[in-house]
Amino acid sequence: HLVLLVIYLILTLVYMVTTLVHLVKHIRGSTEGFFFAFVSFWVKDLYNLVDLVSYSASCITVANWFSFVTQNFTLNFFFGEDPVWQEGYCGTSQGWCSDWEVTNNFAATALLL
Repeated sequence: HLVLLVIYLILTLVYMVTTLVHLVKHIRGSTEGFFFAFVSFWVKDLYNLVDLVSYSASCITVANWFSFVTQNFTLNFFFGEDPVWQEGYCGTSQGWCSDWEVTNNFAATALLL
């Protein structure tokens, strides 16, 4: 999965750079002002606007995925279906010693998404 993610990120970056190069060429070749040329690049060819929305959605999705995957809770949650907590003893290295703490971490992780 990591290899596919890296390929996806590289391709997205290449397409973003290509769009930016086209934007710069459009602005340099334009006789109007910078602002008008910038806006006309996105509006005259709506495919450029669709690309911008697609790149933004991709970046947000990948950022949210990495945020979720690198959470301490998602990296270290390997309890059984019915964990047994020993009263007065907390032997987990993560510090989750009760059902409430595990449920609270699930809720905090879900709020990030």
